[in-house]
Amino acid sequence: MAPGRSGLTLAERSALSGAGTNWGGTGQPVPGPAADTYRTSAGCPRHCWVTDLSNVPGRWPGLALEWQRAADRSWACRVAYAIRDGDQVVLVETWVPARHLQPADG
Repeated sequence: MAPGRSGLTLAERSALSGAGTNWGGTGQPVPGPAADTYRTSAGCPRHCWVTDLSNVPGRWPGLALEWQRAADRSWACRVAYAIRDGDQVVLVETWVPARHLQPADG
């Protein structure tokens, strides 16, 4: 982790890793904390780029507000971002899959 950056604590990352989860031999996690969604605002707010969404292709400046990890272990981020619509700027706030985000400094 870069100096000055905040993010998930070691305990949070460990809990999210699924280490020690009882899979019961079924290929699916046993219901419990590891199978539930997880939300955090650790490391937020943070500038980011929203890229190549199907309804608004391109690269748009945004602000990451909150992260959520679903039971399928995929990440999404609640983001506020600005897009240009003709001669005006529109502010959008929505959940965006992590694959559509880039850090503003990267």
